[in-house]
Amino acid sequence: MSTNTAQQSAQQTAQQTAYHVGDDADRALKARHAAMWALGDFPSVAHRVIPHLGADLVEAAGVRAGQRVLDVGAGAGNAAIPAAVRGATVVAADLTPALLDAGRAEAAALGADVAARLDWQVADAEEAHDAGAFVEGEGGVGGASEPEDQLPGLRFGGR
Repeated sequence: MSTNTAQQSAQQTAQQTAYHVGDDADRALKARHAAMWALGDFPSVAHRVIPHLGADLVEAAGVRAGQRVLDVGAGAGNAAIPAAVRGATVVAADLTPALLDAGRAEAAALGADVAARLDWQVADAEEAHDAGAFVEGEGGVGGASEPEDQLPGLRFGGR
């Protein structure tokens, strides 16, 4: 088999087996992921294992008061809460409601002013095909290797 034929075959196989947004298999996989993240006490583990990671990320990104931040895969708010503490308005989106509930409770314990700057959304970023689905992000905390592909409706140019 020639190199070209092998490459074409590999591409064809990838296209046939790839998950597509909205496929039943894709939705089932995401439901399993959400259930898995809700099984344990991830917020406690994160506080013990990576206690400063979110705050360090927010600082490195230069998040400041008045900015709008979108945290995709926010979980319990490891980065979203420190961004809100700095005065940013934050949309914290995740597939796992239990993690968002834990983040909401932690933010409330920090005070009404911090809690008011956070919008906790159960959401699938891959299904956000217009900027209104989340927010027109000025700054982003959290990461996607190819955010333009994963978040096609958002305006980029933030940090």
